Amino acid sequence: CGVFAEPQSQEVSEADGIPVIIKNLPEWETVRDKAVLIKNQNELRNALGERPVFDLIEFEGGTEAVTAPYDAGKLLIVEYNTPQFSIDADNKIKERLAAIGQNPPVYYRRIGNYNVFVFDASDEEAANALLGQVKYGKIVQWLGEDPFLQERAERQYALTLRDIFLSTVLWIV
Repeated sequence: CGVFAEPQSQEVSEADGIPVIIKNLPEWETVRDKAVLIKNQNELRNALGERPVFDLIEFEGGTEAVTAPYDAGKLLIVEYNTPQFSIDADNKIKERLAAIGQNPPVYYRRIGNYNVFVFDASDEEAANALLGQVKYGKIVQWLGEDPFLQERAERQYALTLRDIFLSTVLWIV
């Protein structure tokens, strides 16, 4: 019954057909051939082995991930479809990382709807530098009318009136 099929969320670049999540890897052109797109728990464990936090990552509702090796460590980006899912996962992951300790250390950061990990890092500074290169570049577009259009128009109108008034007063003075 196709009514309850899991949604396909993979966003693919129209220009070249490469999944957008791969293009959000740091220096993606150089690691593209080594990158692994992940859509379920089995693929996650096959790509990175068994890790204590992997049972917290749920691939429900179109969640997907990508991993690639870097000199600083193995980077994993998990993309959730909504900020709520990402925040919920973020809270659970932080609790788990605090509870299990960090041996070997796992470096983690939430960036937009991405939950980003660096495993097997050479050092903390390199791992944080790698995390700092991950950018969440989604753009929100209204499918219908922009609900804030009138507010922005009123503000622009008020600013224009202020500028006209000030320039008139300055011209008279």
